Amino acid sequence: MNEELKATYDRAYKEGDFFTKGRGVQERAEIIKMLPSFKEMKILEIGAGKGELANSIRKLGYEITAIDYSEECGDGVLCKNYREITDKFDVIVMLGVLEHLDEPFVELDWMINNLLNKNGQVITSSPNFLNPRGYVWMTLHHLLKVPMSLTDLHFIAPWDFGRYCNVRGYRLIMQSVDQDWGCGKMMLDDYYKRLPKALNDVGLPTDGCKSLWNWLKKSNNYFQTSRHSGANMVYKIFT
Repeated sequence: MNEELKATYDRAYKEGDFFTKGRGVQERAEIIKMLPSFKEMKILEIGAGKGELANSIRKLGYEITAIDYSEECGDGVLCKNYREITDKFDVIVMLGVLEHLDEPFVELDWMINNLLNKNGQVITSSPNFLNPRGYVWMTLHHLLKVPMSLTDLHFIAPWDFGRYCNVRGYRLIMQSVDQDWGCGKMMLDDYYKRLPKALNDVGLPTDGCKSLWNWLKKSNNYFQTSRHSGANMVYKIFT
């Protein structure tokens, strides 16, 4: 867990000025869709934030314990580090959590080994970059070291989850969501503001942003979406 990010989340939750405001609806829906149909199971949500996902799961009749390490987390969410949990659960769910941890797959191993019942499941989501938004982001990150996110410590790809599960003998399924954010109006609106600011932050010129934005706007008409091209990917791991 990255303690340096805690103050950022405390402020964001307290002020209601979270960087993913208005997003996450499709991620939550896909996570709920992937839940097993029987409701006698125990579910743990790690990184529950304001509790939107947990509350939606509760309304469907599931038993869920929701935790977050921010003291400003929502009603029905316990302020607790997951390493303090002593119970075991049938399903662990996380929405956009692993990429914020110092060692995502080391921590995922710990969760599975210590918090999950035998033959349990993990349903987790992370940003996905197999789309025009991602290609721009990854180019700036890898070639110019432009930090386009204050909180994402890792850019986790489907092949990272694939390798993780193959080594451990777990079965994996995945489905992307938020196609419009990967290549559409939402991407354009986001990059119109994000690109100049990100370049400014590292002292790089911004005079080409408008022409790139116009090119992206035109190219949107030609990009073919797929089940892997949404801006967020939801993964289900069968242990």
